[in-house]
Amino acid sequence: TWLLGANLIEGLPHAEAPLLQFSGYCAVCTGPEPTTQEVGLFTIDYSDETSASWNLNYVLAPPLSGSVNRTDPGGKLTTTLTCQ
Repeated sequence: TWLLGANLIEGLPHAEAPLLQFSGYCAVCTGPEPTTQEVGLFTIDYSDETSASWNLNYVLAPPLSGSVNRTDPGGKLTTTLTCQ
């Protein structure tokens, strides 16, 4: 299962991106071109300059089944640089 969330719509301290599910690709056969369908939302909420929490909330499209609604903490990956 492949989901893609890109092109964050920014409105800091909150940003979100639709999650797209990919279907139709077969690496070892001929078939239809891959298609995408929006199945949920990725959001990130910043609490300060270095801390955030992100949420994945989606329901897989048929023929797949399953859903996720999960929130986890996140943090800044780089050190804060001072202006010189």
